[in-house]
Amino acid sequence: MSTPLNGNIQGDNATVNGYQVAANITVVAAEKNNEVPSNEPVAETLPLSKVTLNNDPDGEQNRLTLNTESHIQYILGVDVTRMLYNYRDTFGLSTEGYATPGGWDSPTTKLKGHGYGHYLSGLALAYASDAKPDEREQLLSRMKRMTDEMREMQEMTFVKSTDEDGVERFREARDRYSNDDEVRAMTNVRLRDDKTAPRDPKLFGYGYINAIQPEHLILIENYAPYNGNMSDYGVWAPYYALHKQLAGLVEIYNVLNGGNQEEQAIAEKALLIAKDMGMWVWNRLNYCTHEGKRPNNNTPGYRDTMWGLYIAGEFGGMNETLARLSDIMKKKGDSDDSAKLLEASTFFDNNGASSDTGNVPFFGSLANNIDSIRTLHCNQHIPQIVGTLWSFKGSNDPKYYNIAENFWDYVYGRYSFTIGGVGGNDSNEEKFAGTYNQIGVVNTNDGGKICETCAAYNLLKLTKDLNGYNPDDAKYMDYYERLLYNQIVGSIVPGSKSNQTSYGYSIYPNTQRSRSTGNATNPGSTCCSGTGTENHVKYQEAAYFTSADNQTFYVGLYIPTTARWDAQDVSITQSCVFPSGRVYLYGGSRCSYRQI
Repeated sequence: MSTPLNGNIQGDNATVNGYQVAANITVVAAEKNNEVPSNEPVAETLPLSKVTLNNDPDGEQNRLTLNTESHIQYILGVDVTRMLYNYRDTFGLSTEGYATPGGWDSPTTKLKGHGYGHYLSGLALAYASDAKPDEREQLLSRMKRMTDEMREMQEMTFVKSTDEDGVERFREARDRYSNDDEVRAMTNVRLRDDKTAPRDPKLFGYGYINAIQPEHLILIENYAPYNGNMSDYGVWAPYYALHKQLAGLVEIYNVLNGGNQEEQAIAEKALLIAKDMGMWVWNRLNYCTHEGKRPNNNTPGYRDTMWGLYIAGEFGGMNETLARLSDIMKKKGDSDDSAKLLEASTFFDNNGASSDTGNVPFFGSLANNIDSIRTLHCNQHIPQIVGTLWSFKGSNDPKYYNIAENFWDYVYGRYSFTIGGVGGNDSNEEKFAGTYNQIGVVNTNDGGKICETCAAYNLLKLTKDLNGYNPDDAKYMDYYERLLYNQIVGSIVPGSKSNQTSYGYSIYPNTQRSRSTGNATNPGSTCCSGTGTENHVKYQEAAYFTSADNQTFYVGLYIPTTARWDAQDVSITQSCVFPSGRVYLYGGSRCSYRQI
């Protein structure tokens, strides 16, 4: 049975109420009853350290090798003390001899710490990528310096106290602002005021490590609004900044784990720091917050309301990193911490709702094949979807896979522009446009910003991870290739050693792309200079995948590289004049080839 449906589609704003359309809608049962794959990926990327970018056949650098080499020099040029300043300031330690950071990591900025996390990731990715031996030595030294000092400060929170039952235990995240009355009274908190937000690690709770006091995280439980002024009540995406720091520590672990003695020691320390802070998050959200929407305006701590707040509730990919930590601890045989970290990842399930999308819950609607994306803030929501795939891996709950797959399909077909990027709205270029309204956005806007670089960075992560579950479906890597080459590679001034990157990537007619959001000293100058710190040392990250049984090798990208597949003792080389030359693939006589 078909149902007639009449409506309008927004076009170029020249037609009143848009273009009239009519359709007959037939609802049919799903052919496979919403089957999802196994929660263990079919394929995974070849480690970055096993894939080397190649120059052109004549030995000349191409855009990829030029950018990578220059970007490693930029990362090495950042003063490591600048990346430790806010930690020391937050923990009440002397900052003498430590350079003062700027941009969105300045001491007077509530987002401080976000660039620190991207710097940690950039160090690890550069180390794994194409760094020269002397550069690798410097990169490793910086990773050691960062993790050594971070762990020393974290251990300052290991303070014991006696609870109301007379039991001595470590002071935990739940022990401060532990009831609704105390959280409601936080409207007087100012983050540069030592009376209301003391820089005293004895009060922080076991395992806390962050570039800002824990009050910034706890304020979101009182639904504090988005306000970046340190002198005002409010927050600036507190869990977003924390996520970047945890993700950087996990990246260090993943890159250095299994290495030599020095590398392994740094890897284990990075993991310990991240795990202890992850457990702080579990402790706080488990004991002090609740599932669902707040029942009234006077009841704090309801997570759907917290995460639904614009910018204030932005938490990056906290669910992803906590689930990844859970996976690591499970492999190490620590089932208790693994279970708590996985539970902590589910505390970031976002069923907040927007009036622009009909007030339908974000995760719940996507799990049930309903598009709830239009007009949402792109980079607030894409990382959350990356996290659902890791929640699926840990829990085997099919709703998480359905959320990720549906989101990707909707973005790919309804919201992305020709280059693969997203973001472009009459009121805010960081938000998704209306459904199928890409041409309307391009025709009616003349600004220099669209297709935010951070959104592209996170869409690449999501696409890579989905391809691991579906390596025989070429649509994922076709899209990945389009977005990588058309936006990410071009988002930095060629050969820049000062991280001159694009915040937005203009595709409007007669506009010029701006690459001015970064600088040589502050990776956290903006969010897009932060992701830019990572983008240009990992172009080859998804070039190759291998099957779980190590019998199949997938070429994901046409990109001039040499890959080393240790499991089969095989090297594979792609050679071309980048970007326009024919690609030649060499794998030797032991390989058989099949095109997907």
